[in-house]
Amino acid sequence: MPYESMSELGFQVVKQGAEAKLWSGTLFGMKCLAKERFPKKYRHPELDEIFFHSIPLQIFNYSFQTIGDMQALSKKGILAPAVLFLDLERNVLFLEEIPEARTMSSVIETRTASVSDLGSSVGEIVGLLHRHGIIHGDLTTSNLLLDPDQRLYIIDFGLSEASTAPMERAVDLYVLERAVTSAHPGISQDFLKAVFARYKEVFPGGESTFPVLREVRSRGRKRDMVG
Repeated sequence: MPYESMSELGFQVVKQGAEAKLWSGTLFGMKCLAKERFPKKYRHPELDEIFFHSIPLQIFNYSFQTIGDMQALSKKGILAPAVLFLDLERNVLFLEEIPEARTMSSVIETRTASVSDLGSSVGEIVGLLHRHGIIHGDLTTSNLLLDPDQRLYIIDFGLSEASTAPMERAVDLYVLERAVTSAHPGISQDFLKAVFARYKEVFPGGESTFPVLREVRSRGRKRDMVG
């Protein structure tokens, strides 16, 4: 699929961050989003060359590890956008766009659904991931999408790994807990209560995660006190 730029493909910039641009457009007749990572101008050219051409496999690791599994995930009740195309030369990942989906963050902020229902849906998808040995690695309300039919999708598996260790699951939950507490302090207690209650229902074996989660919290508080 030769092209000189994303604009040449008819894509438009949706968002630009420190390390990547998010584009929206059409690929193979499907609406999609494209995440384009680019070199850092402040980094020495030789170092950047090494970094830029060695990092793609790490950044997009999940595309190779789980691209075949993603179809199977939906059968397990876990919804994630399909990977349509991966351009390693240009560091661009093309993902299926979920029409009219909103981030969980924006849904919480606009209070368009009950906090307990939202928390329960998050607990279900995280519980299912952990039950099947998948650690997301970056659980935030910005990496969860809710479509108009109230179906929850999970995105950005760039830090994901396969593990059944209680510690890995606990850290995953702790990342979510910190993200929710920081971004949505007004509803965090009720939201997280619903998350953990549903998590335990869909993943009874995950009960061993919570004593470890308490340890992780304690370590986190100590680090905060030390600074």
